[in-house]
Parts: sequence; structure tokens; C-alpha cells
Amino acid sequence: MKKYKIGYVQGSFDMFHIGHLLLLQRAKACCEYLRVGVVSDAYHKLNKGMRPCITYEDRAAIVGAIGEVDEEVGVEYREDGLLGVWEQHPFDCYFSGDDHAGAAFLETLRSKNIACEFFPYTKRISTTKLRHMLRRRILYEWAEDYPFEQLPTRVAVYGAGNFGRGLYGKIRNCTRTEIVCWVDKAAARLQQEGLPVELPIRLLHQDFDQVVIAVKRQSLAEAIRQELVTLGIPREKTFWIDLYGEEKVERQKEEK
Repeated sequence: MKKYKIGYVQGSFDMFHIGHLLLLQRAKACCEYLRVGVVSDAYHKLNKGMRPCITYEDRAAIVGAIGEVDEEVGVEYREDGLLGVWEQHPFDCYFSGDDHAGAAFLETLRSKNIACEFFPYTKRISTTKLRHMLRRRILYEWAEDYPFEQLPTRVAVYGAGNFGRGLYGKIRNCTRTEIVCWVDKAAARLQQEGLPVELPIRLLHQDFDQVVIAVKRQSLAEAIRQELVTLGIPREKTFWIDLYGEEKVERQKEEK
């Protein structure tokens, strides 16, 4: 026999992640029947100030498909809160993460002899953190994985394609490395887009530690490197990272 007959968990479960799964698994381990309330889109917006990423119908379907969940119920905002939910869908214990352990509404539940138990909050992940991670991915694309710790103090950036724009933005906004200039052969067109890009010749009038070649393909990076050397930039002052192992693969082919 488990400690409780009917347990209840309530949440948005937007962008379902491991923290949600652990909560449901721990709750089910303590009760014979686990009922889970999934809040509506309107209720989510009222609580969070924004619409959920995933619609109620899809969130409910995901929660309902979890093996630990015996019943999924939709929850709209109501003045009597969880007590009203309990009156409609009775439960013996309310389960939640310990980040809600001090919530005022718990006293209302306890006044009805409803137990409240809390599990450790999964700090490494949350829907908010997922949103931020996705936003960074959208802003910086593959540049998010760039080894920025290898960059010197002052750099120039060569390249303003999708990868170059992401890399420029990430260095400028999220690192201590200073960008003294951003160059590309297509500077005239890029300036019309509002980008602060100049022609490569500008590098001859700037003081920097290295020129970061902001392209993904090795062949293009090598062509730019040769162009810079011809311009008068020492080869040792050019910097390119092989993010995808292309250089290693090519080296292995040559060895064979």
C-alpha cells in the first residue's frame, strides 16, 4: 500500500522536460492513483504573462501519455484556486516542487486535511531556461557552440554570413573580447542592411590580436586566410576554428 490513495499535481508542463518527468514519477511513487491538472492556455498566460509555447491540447496529450499519470484533467483559472479543483476532482495529497513549498494557498488545502508534499526542484532545467537556450540558438545559431574561451582580448571579425552574424553578436554581447572591426568583401551591400561592416582593407588601420575568420567551411576559411596574407596580415594573426571536424576528416583522407 502506498502512502496516499489519490495524488494531485498541477502545472503548465509547457515544453515538457526531465524536471516535469521526475516530478510525476516521484508523485506516483507515493500514491496509488495520480491525477494531473494541466492548466489552459489562458490560465498559463495569466500566470506567466505570456502564451505557452505548446497549446493546451498538445500539452495535455503529452502528460496523458506518461505512464505514471492515471488521469489528466484540464484546469481553468478559478477564484477558489486549488480548493475548487479539489472539490471537483478530489485528492488526498498535493505534490509539487519545493520551489512552491512556501505558497500561501497551501494553508487552504491543509485546512481541509489535504496533505502537501514537495520534491527537490530540478535546478539545472526549467521551461524558462529552455526558452532562453532556444532564443540563444535562434540569435547565434551554430556560433552558440563556439569555443570563445580561446579568443584573445582584441579581435577583428571577418565574415558576415549567417554564421558570421551569429558569431559577431555572441562575441559582442556575451564575452569580454573586444571587437575592433567587422569586415567583409560585401560591405557595401551589408551596410545597406544596417550592419556595421567595412571592407577588409580596414584591417590595415586597426590594432588587434587576431582576425577571427567567421565561416564554417575549411576551404572558404583557407581562401580568406590567403586573402588576408596577401593584404598584409601575418598568417599567425588569423584565427579559425573547425567546429565540425572537417579538418580532421580531410587530414585522415590525406593520410590514407
